[in-house]
Amino acid sequence: RHSAIYAISSLIQKLPGLILLPVYTNTAYLPSRSDFGDYVLIFTFIAFMYFVYLYGMDSSLMRYFFLGGHDRKAVFSSISIMLIITGAAVTALLIYFSPTLAELLLKNVSYQPFVQVAALILFFDSIGNLPFIILRAEEKSIQFTVFRVLRFILELLLNILFVVVLRKGVIGILYANLAASIINLIVMLPILFRYFCPRINWALWKEMLRFGLPFLPN
Repeated sequence: RHSAIYAISSLIQKLPGLILLPVYTNTAYLPSRSDFGDYVLIFTFIAFMYFVYLYGMDSSLMRYFFLGGHDRKAVFSSISIMLIITGAAVTALLIYFSPTLAELLLKNVSYQPFVQVAALILFFDSIGNLPFIILRAEEKSIQFTVFRVLRFILELLLNILFVVVLRKGVIGILYANLAASIINLIVMLPILFRYFCPRINWALWKEMLRFGLPFLPN
């Protein structure tokens, strides 16, 4: 039953791109095919970098939350704090090197705001994903899916606002996703604080890092 519900929520996660495809390929909103290509490239970059931001610690959280007799607050807090620290560092690097990355990815240094907003999306999404892992660990699949559906609706409405109404083009798509990421994190904070305490168990974190890091190249 839980697996079926999670499958539905995974499907819902992918729906915004499908539903909005007629908008993204309409020259009234994204004026050229090149704009659509930029959208595809920047979101491919986001999808790839998301694994770099998590570096397997999401898998470690699921594993150590259940096994090994460790305190669940220590597990969650150690991973959360380190993801915030490493995520902030990677985000700062991406923003600093955004002109170079814009030239490398999109062949145009003037597109550096795309990379900068993408970096912020990655940061907020990597932290905002942690409460969803908690819901999975607690086997609260209905609550998990409800929050996913709300995120889907929010993302859809924000895309319509920025792309259809305000005509912001590709940067509008990114703004919509950034706003959805921030709002999602704020809404999920009560779940995050359920297990969060401001300390790191370094020995436990090193053990979890050894478990999670091989997932990154995989």
